Amino acid sequence: MIHSTLSPVKPFSKKFFGAVNALMGRLIFIVGGARSGKSKHALLRAIEESPSGRVAFLATAIPTDEDMRRRIEEHRRKRPKGWATFEEPLEPEELAQKLAGKFEAILIDCLTLWLFNWFERLREGRSPPELEGALGERAERLVLGLRRAVDSGGATLIVVSNEVGMGVVPSDPYDRAFCDSLGRLNQLVAEAADEVILVCCGIPLRIKP
Repeated sequence: MIHSTLSPVKPFSKKFFGAVNALMGRLIFIVGGARSGKSKHALLRAIEESPSGRVAFLATAIPTDEDMRRRIEEHRRKRPKGWATFEEPLEPEELAQKLAGKFEAILIDCLTLWLFNWFERLREGRSPPELEGALGERAERLVLGLRRAVDSGGATLIVVSNEVGMGVVPSDPYDRAFCDSLGRLNQLVAEAADEVILVCCGIPLRIKP
């Protein structure tokens, strides 16, 4: 019988994989319906991706009414206190590129509100097809910027969006333009992402890779 003098190989620690992920950088896309649990899952993933707790939260919401202010405050209370919060309703991809070298994880929540902010800004004077074209150009710029932030800075970028394509088709042409634009935006982000998670009824389902 041959007795090996080699020591057993120890499994890599979570801290090791966190360091490797920080060097590589990844784009994680989390999508789901309203109150599906997507934001909760995104928070958990950000914690997992940042062993040291260096997380930047990029909020895209604009507090336009009391209900929106209440929702924003509700989400703020759920975040770990050590996270850095930035409000960027129009160009989160630009801010993500600046922050990528300073944080292990960057969480953008959410692209639905980001698109709506541009929808409101670009709507005046445009027909629904023209508006879709303008939003499509903004979507392409966003996705290129998100991918650039991941590839250049090494941080894990987690992006949240709503899946609205499974509901009733809106009767208003501008509402349809928004839903169609969001669907196309989600496709672009999913194509660029390293990992895509669909959250349904609070259950995360990996659909890519």
